[in-house]
Amino acid sequence: MIRPVDYASESRELVDVLQKNLPYLPHGLLFDWLYLRNPEGQARTWVAVDPESQGILGVAAAFPRLVYCDGAEARGYVLGDFCIDPAHRSLGLAVSLQRTCLEGLAAGGADFAFDFPSANMLAVYKRLRLEANATLIRYAKPIRANRKIAQHVRVGALARGLGAAANVGLRVRDTSLRLTGDWTIVAEAAPWGEEFTLATREWTSNSAICVARTAKFLNWRYAEHPQQRYELLTARHKSDLHGYLIHHSNGEDCVIDDLVAENDAVRRALLAKTVALARERGVHTLSSPWLDSHPGTQLLEKCGFRPREASPVVLLAFAGGEQRQIGPAESRCWYLSHGDWES
Repeated sequence: MIRPVDYASESRELVDVLQKNLPYLPHGLLFDWLYLRNPEGQARTWVAVDPESQGILGVAAAFPRLVYCDGAEARGYVLGDFCIDPAHRSLGLAVSLQRTCLEGLAAGGADFAFDFPSANMLAVYKRLRLEANATLIRYAKPIRANRKIAQHVRVGALARGLGAAANVGLRVRDTSLRLTGDWTIVAEAAPWGEEFTLATREWTSNSAICVARTAKFLNWRYAEHPQQRYELLTARHKSDLHGYLIHHSNGEDCVIDDLVAENDAVRRALLAKTVALARERGVHTLSSPWLDSHPGTQLLEKCGFRPREASPVVLLAFAGGEQRQIGPAESRCWYLSHGDWES
């Protein structure tokens, strides 16, 4: 049997099932924030349950998002935390669970949904006659070469010498990536105010489809995250906001989670500042996941980022209670960043 979860009575069991089947995340730490405190409403979650014991066998979750589409507001969801208990795992049950989830979203007035599916999840979508119709590419920029060289050169002194020389080359390569323009770029602590809501709405093209980066979303998604610490850099002229970049570090690597600005000149300045900070902080690789169909990839490549591994994306639209896949032309209108990847 598949039905909506009852948060009041089943939250603890839901967390246990998620932790057992998706152990790479601390679900006990994230649950209240992700499922219950989302500023756009609680997550919509369906569970497959044992008909006799009523124990949870599988989970399919959808996290609500306000979306901008053609200059108007729409209802969107990012899909995630899908799992089936190993003892009951079958493609048939997985397909039924995800079908129920999508039908529930369609019936509930959703306009869009998107997913970053695993290989196993792609098999489920294939049975639903849905295909990956977009690709998220991790664009990477090497900042320091020491780690890479040490993997191939086992003599410590030689590896250090080669690393130092390579680092000089990487620094020289970035000579042209200097901070230009009359902007002040600094890290700004939360809470972030309504100027972010107004600015992001103004900068969003009428032809674009993206999650609305409102102030309440930014504060919830980044400032209130219970596990990860983020840094937000703003580009301002005098006191006016012209753009921002959000990033976080994992050990020796740094990931750009969001880059939103009024034009490419501001985006380039924010990228240049982030590269300079990464070099000062000893970062080895700076990464920026980006939809390959988005024109922003051209700026990343001009700033020395190169495409690495790719991840599939499923983009869906709903109308009249029915779902359909986003076509190639529409997918080019989407902006998705690492910050949109929820689980």
